[in-house]
Amino acid sequence: MSAWLKDTLERLLKTFVQAFLAQLTAAGLGLVESLADTSNLERAAVAGIAAALSFVFSQLSTWANSSTPSVAGPTGAPISPASLAKG
Repeated sequence: MSAWLKDTLERLLKTFVQAFLAQLTAAGLGLVESLADTSNLERAAVAGIAAALSFVFSQLSTWANSSTPSVAGPTGAPISPASLAKG
């Protein structure tokens, strides 16, 4: 398995779990009243959408950086407008 695929799958899984747990927490705390009536299947669907978006953004970052599925540059340093201006 390539490093890119491993990193992307890890990011995808983490995003899914975080989105699912965020919905459970928000519903449990009563922060979003409509979430209390949401089924776990619907929560999983929303988390799946978040995971799919994570994959899309990983792919876009790879095209921009050509090496890594994150917004970090090849050295691991975050890409910022200032770092891009330095060339």
